[in-house]
Amino acid sequence: MLAWLKKLWSRVVKIFKAFVEEAIDDVTKKVIAELKDFAVDTVASLSLEDLKSNVKRKKALEAIIAEAKKRGIALSGSVGNLLVELAVQYVKNNM
Repeated sequence: MLAWLKKLWSRVVKIFKAFVEEAIDDVTKKVIAELKDFAVDTVASLSLEDLKSNVKRKKALEAIIAEAKKRGIALSGSVGNLLVELAVQYVKNNM
């Protein structure tokens, strides 16, 4: 009986873990969708400035994080960096 209960619990945990991972991905996608236009505008604006790449990226990340806070979005550094990189690639390919 105890082995059966452990097996059941293991399955419940696996299902819950899969659900949480999927929800996090969806939340990240929504955050990116919410801030993508701002990120692209920020990166495009900074691309015109005479600064080193790493300085531009840092300024873009700071601006995106500040904008997220204004919108009431808690933005992690990794998602912020992802937004910067996506915006950089968009600007490079479309400007």
